[in-house]
Amino acid sequence: LARLPVRSVKLDRTMVTPVMTCERTQQLVAHMVRCGSDMGFRVIAEGVQNREQQAALVDLGCLVGQGFGLSVPKPASALTS
Repeated sequence: LARLPVRSVKLDRTMVTPVMTCERTQQLVAHMVRCGSDMGFRVIAEGVQNREQQAALVDLGCLVGQGFGLSVPKPASALTS
């Protein structure tokens, strides 16, 4: 990862889904977020389905998320305005 020209990494929804109920997943997500942030990456949680998941992810340090629980998909033209 240190050599790749990337600016962000995504946490797959398979990591995001159990974050509310599994302590091991919470620990793993927190470590992944910390590692990505320490390397200068923007860490994005994928598949956030509700505000409770979003709040749990924020508590674990992941401040950026995407998923139907946050917004329905929008065309790129709607994001630039």
